[in-house]
Amino acid sequence: MRLTASLAALSALSITLFVHPAAAQMQTGPSIQTNRAGALERAPTPRPRFTAEAMIIHAINETGWDRSGSDEVYVVFEDRNNGQRRFTESFGDVDTGETRRIRGANACMGPLDYAGYDNAYMPPAAWRCRSPGEAGGLDFTITLYEQDGWSPFACAVTPNQQAYKKNCDDDLIANFAYRYSAARLVQMMPEIGDMRRITTETRGGYALTFRLRRLPDAFDPPVVLQ
Repeated sequence: MRLTASLAALSALSITLFVHPAAAQMQTGPSIQTNRAGALERAPTPRPRFTAEAMIIHAINETGWDRSGSDEVYVVFEDRNNGQRRFTESFGDVDTGETRRIRGANACMGPLDYAGYDNAYMPPAAWRCRSPGEAGGLDFTITLYEQDGWSPFACAVTPNQQAYKKNCDDDLIANFAYRYSAARLVQMMPEIGDMRRITTETRGGYALTFRLRRLPDAFDPPVVLQ
């Protein structure tokens, strides 16, 4: 009699411990939902989005790398996630202690959209960040040049590719490289709308201030589980 009762209790325990896989998925939290057709699906997954935008060029010591006189400076941004480049306008008569603000149509450093080039291999003169921002990490370079060349054709690495500077005679002032993983960006900007302003170290007598921004999250589509 006692053995029969024990077996019954063990059977009941087995029934209690057995959970259908679908039911187990339902217990994992609010990420599981039922769609209109009655099927279980994983709810849309939020993916943080980010942009990087240039703001200000600082001439700490413009004669530090050049001989004399004022500089005519421009900046090249490269989004290393896709190899796209963009050139700012040239800033003339830059002297020590001065700053130049980079206008909005020249500010985005990443993510950059794919774009063509004109017959001089120049990328677009104005651009915006790719919408709705970068879902992964940001990986970009900032290169400052002093404009010296007079040729109408920009300097391309190989024919039929975007140029890497406005003219092959232009002098390199400084180069900076930045790489931020998505996890690092979330750590730096935990809330939507957060912004971090960063100034590069001084190289070649120049520095540049840029900002990182966290945009509203995008959502991956739901995934049907059964």
